[in-house]
Amino acid sequence: MSAEEQITRPGDALRAVPAMEARVAALRPHTEQGPDYRRRVVDELDRARHMWEIESAGACLVTAEIAAGLRPESDYLDRHSPQVYSQSPGADVV
Repeated sequence: MSAEEQITRPGDALRAVPAMEARVAALRPHTEQGPDYRRRVVDELDRARHMWEIESAGACLVTAEIAAGLRPESDYLDRHSPQVYSQSPGADVV
């Protein structure tokens, strides 16, 4: 069964994005009130949790990482491509 076939409810698509747990953990300081809080990060993570497609959830995660300053803004245009949304921020592209 493919990852797409295992998506039966909101949140499943986000769980299928590579390295999702570590990437969401890196965003956590930007989701809590304090000097690093970024409303856009909160909004994009919420959107990612409601997506039904891995590509869309990954794109929202990339946008959240850009808003948090963890990714270059140049990734925004390609955020729907698997090469971008599958890559953790700061990882070397091979």
